Amino acid sequence: MEERTIRITLRRHEATGQLAATSDDLRGLVVFGETITEIADKLPKVVRELLEADGLEVNSVTAVAEDDRFSRAGFGPPTFIASASLVKMNDGRRV
Repeated sequence: MEERTIRITLRRHEATGQLAATSDDLRGLVVFGETITEIADKLPKVVRELLEADGLEVNSVTAVAEDDRFSRAGFGPPTFIASASLVKMNDGRRV
């Protein structure tokens, strides 16, 4: 089983307060929400869908806040870490 780690950054739109989660590690990842909890709930499903769209077979995905920066305003952009367990493939067959 291969493990993949994906760093995800949150940004808040100043005018609307809406949150957006994006990642340089996973092309196409954009998740919107009103709260950090809403983003955290959506991330595993979206990460799974994007990895599967790239032809990978996904065993599991978890997303957790990397640290407590959410509660310390002005410290920097908060981040999540998503961990994906991928099924290794060998000539199209599981190994």
